[in-house]
Amino acid sequence: MASASRGRSDRPRDGGRSSFTIESLSSGGPHGRTARVRQRRDFVRIQKHGIRVRTPAFTIAALPGRSTTRARLGCAVSRRVGNAVVRNRVRRLIKETFRRIAHRLGPIDFVVIAKPSAANLRGLDDLVSILVPALERADGKAQRVES
Repeated sequence: MASASRGRSDRPRDGGRSSFTIESLSSGGPHGRTARVRQRRDFVRIQKHGIRVRTPAFTIAALPGRSTTRARLGCAVSRRVGNAVVRNRVRRLIKETFRRIAHRLGPIDFVVIAKPSAANLRGLDDLVSILVPALERADGKAQRVES
């Protein structure tokens, strides 16, 4: 009988590089429905009234949450970023990065808007090096605005 792998290799798809090497991030908790900004009116409220932090690949809007005790995330990845495969990869990487640092953030609602250059990021390491400092900066600014 033929091998179960059907010719697939056991090596990672990224050419042998480790897909995640940043040790400062913990495994964090689940990224369930309560940890997501899901309704359009919340997206609009955060983008209209929140503070903004810009990076070459992302714009982050942050606003203190209304009745939440934890950080929440909403992603906006438009067609300008790439085709559906690229957009979903960028979205998954954003959500995974947020899941791993959410415990370090205050009860702030974040909307991460991906720019077309986000499609050029190679893996979680590149995204983390840009997104984590920006999220922490947005968290600090939003908490100062709240008080």
